[in-house]
Amino acid sequence: MKELEQKLQEEEHARKLVQEKAAELQTGLETNRLLIQAASPLLSPKARKPRKKTKQPEKKHGLTSHPAAQPHYRLCLGDVPFVAGKVSCCFQRLIIAR
Repeated sequence: MKELEQKLQEEEHARKLVQEKAAELQTGLETNRLLIQAASPLLSPKARKPRKKTKQPEKKHGLTSHPAAQPHYRLCLGDVPFVAGKVSCCFQRLIIAR
């Protein structure tokens, strides 16, 4: 019982250390953000002008042939030597022999 209580105290202490580290990193992040905003007021999000989006030329979707496309072949799984889920006759003999 004492071992469990000691382990619980260690976990609580470790969690407290992690929370303190997270708070420290958060304050550092806020400090850096404020310093960056103070150093470059022109780059603040409110002062930036939105960019105008340029229209891209419309692509024509017609009947075009793709010379680099490979033809599609249908496979007969009986001709393929190894197929997932298919048991070959020789493998069955090995299982039965054991």
